[in-house]
Amino acid sequence: MVDTHLYSVGETVICELLNGVNGAQSCSITKRLPPLGTQLQYRVKIGDEKFERVVQEGQLSPLVAVAV
Repeated sequence: MVDTHLYSVGETVICELLNGVNGAQSCSITKRLPPLGTQLQYRVKIGDEKFERVVQEGQLSPLVAVAV
């Protein structure tokens, strides 16, 4: 079975950080990473932070545009 990432590099998604410090925030996918066990991973950048984070796919959800 081939693991397939749900999100693409450059896509903006909602990231729920496990430590809860920052809550849910929008982030940009910068790289798809190999799985850790059964969870696919991504490298993401949040806003103007000077570093990137590694998160599991279960921490991400699609960014839903609101119609005005």
